Amino acid sequence: MHRRLRLSFAVTAFASLLVLAPPAFAQNDAAAEVLYEAATAAMDRGDYTAACPKLEKVVRLVPDGIGAKLTLAECYEGAGRLASAWAVYGTARVAAAKAGQADREKKAAAKERALAGRLAQVTLVVPAALREADGLQVQRDGVSVGRPLWGVPVPVDQGQHRVTVDAAGHERWERLLPMKDGNSVTLTVELGESLAPPPVLPPPAPPMAPAIEAPARGPDAPTPVHEQGSAGEALSLEVPSRSFVLPGLALGAAIVGLGVAGVSTGLLLGDKSTIANECDAAKRCSPEGLDAVNEVPTLSAVGTAGFVVGAVGVAGLITWLVWPSSAGESGLVSPALAPGYAGLRVERAF
Repeated sequence: MHRRLRLSFAVTAFASLLVLAPPAFAQNDAAAEVLYEAATAAMDRGDYTAACPKLEKVVRLVPDGIGAKLTLAECYEGAGRLASAWAVYGTARVAAAKAGQADREKKAAAKERALAGRLAQVTLVVPAALREADGLQVQRDGVSVGRPLWGVPVPVDQGQHRVTVDAAGHERWERLLPMKDGNSVTLTVELGESLAPPPVLPPPAPPMAPAIEAPARGPDAPTPVHEQGSAGEALSLEVPSRSFVLPGLALGAAIVGLGVAGVSTGLLLGDKSTIANECDAAKRCSPEGLDAVNEVPTLSAVGTAGFVVGAVGVAGLITWLVWPSSAGESGLVSPALAPGYAGLRVERAF
């Protein structure tokens, strides 16, 4: 059934293409006809600037139209673009020969021969030393001139032409060639000036540590202890008050851990009651009983983890309460830490 549906769809799509294709071709032919009439009217007025772009569009719409190609070549010739006209006459000649249109082939060939001796030609020579340059690109009027055309005379329309050469590590090299019909110019291209390599910057200096200013003393700030060392130097020490960060963390851990353990225990008791009511002695359970059985391991693990975290928090809080805040609270400074001030007495600041 599915294969038959796919076959029907393919046949329908193909039939749609057959139905829709002729109107598309007809639209192209109609547009080409309108443009062709407008172009020939402009040529009759001598307005080749307006006529040639229209004929170019006609050739794109009807690429097999030999008559349109011949008319476009005549337009180029009237506009003074002899090289373009010569090239299109050659294209029309080949197309007419393939189509068996002897009269048009003969006309195009005669025009092609007549223009051949009047063309301007440019020969671009690329020295062997330049041919392997990294990223070498030779262009004429923005169009790439490939290796097969190096050293070959190429017909060009009269007027000014720009030749450029680009290569990695070099500035662009360019020349302007003012060409007239019948002239032949040979240009040997070059590379532009070498670009200076980017400067090597020294590694950045490591950032300097910002200066730390002594905090302003408030009315409740601990009083520094001033003593005279054995060497006669004045020493000022200040013992800070104990930090409450660790006891705060320990208290939070105790509350959260014991809270989680309590909630998990309550849920675990509820599940055990559900299991007792929903399961028989043969361990056959209702859906609610099965859900309760499945929850027991998870709740047990969560409760155990909560109890452990809470116990650690309680132990940490008790340890902070009974443990001395720092070694400096004993009232003596170690001789190893303060040479020459072994007898210095430091008072607690809280």
